[in-house]
Amino acid sequence: MGIVGIGLLLVTAASSHRTAESPIDDREANIRLDYRVVPFLDLYFEIRWQAQQDQELDEDHLLAPAVAMMKELERALEFSGWGVMEGHLDGVADGSELIARYGQLPERYRPRRGGPNAKEIELRRLAVDAAEQVAEIEPEWMQIAWPTRSRELERRARQLEQLLDDDAQDAVYTDVLESLEMDVHGLQVPMFLTTHAPWPGAFTYFGPGRKGLCFVSISDTTTSELAESAVHESIHALDLAAGDDSLLRTLERALIQAGLSPRDKSVHDASHTLFFLLAADAVRDHLVPDHLDYGDTEGYYDKVPQIIAIERPLWKRYRDGLVDGEILVGEIVAGLTERP
Repeated sequence: MGIVGIGLLLVTAASSHRTAESPIDDREANIRLDYRVVPFLDLYFEIRWQAQQDQELDEDHLLAPAVAMMKELERALEFSGWGVMEGHLDGVADGSELIARYGQLPERYRPRRGGPNAKEIELRRLAVDAAEQVAEIEPEWMQIAWPTRSRELERRARQLEQLLDDDAQDAVYTDVLESLEMDVHGLQVPMFLTTHAPWPGAFTYFGPGRKGLCFVSISDTTTSELAESAVHESIHALDLAAGDDSLLRTLERALIQAGLSPRDKSVHDASHTLFFLLAADAVRDHLVPDHLDYGDTEGYYDKVPQIIAIERPLWKRYRDGLVDGEILVGEIVAGLTERP
């Protein structure tokens, strides 16, 4: 049960079209997306997804015991903190390896969402119990479900490969790096495609050495929507690789210096909304001209009305080269911190 890898492209630096000087030097960026389809992880995330559904599985359903165990784990984690576990999934190809990886987790863990008074949970025991339940059903699931799922996953992966050919990815990632003032080179981004995934359907975790591990569900998406999800998650991986040196971190530091708490949700949302704007722009500008923003079609922008009202027009001016990064950051900060 190995990994079906579709190794894709990548990026060379080009001169910026913005008014600000580009931070990218003359070396090739050499960023590579590495699409991966892993049978066991498709099963794992199917169970994670099922654990979030309102409808209960019948008691005799093959997945029912594993889903019940995953629900217990999710409640213990207070619906957050999965990264402490799933950042270790790179290279996991079967149940025995998942049990081994989760057996190395910290014995106890305090979910961050609960704050300093949160109750510690027995993370290792709960995670291993869940892994054992997934491993137990793996052989039967592989015979029953995987043949059909593998064909669909490989079909969608090839759609992405055709849309994001070498020239297209050169354009997309040169644009991304310049827009976010990142100087990143030689990065291979693991991009795991799964049939289903828990909310929000795509996410990126810290892997070993701060490497981003991206997971994207193919369900209920057009090709351009899937491409936006892949680009969005790859930006998270680039963000991890860039560390403190990017437009995103500059914006967050400026908001904190202007008086917002580092824990203020607006600090996170202000930078994260730029991910949505840029990923959609990149797909529309370089791949599918009539692509619609995920933020519009799926309602994300409605959840951050103040931020999108400030950032969207500013971002367009920035993309058009009418303002530089310093002005962009300054005007976002002013809009979010100035009192009426």
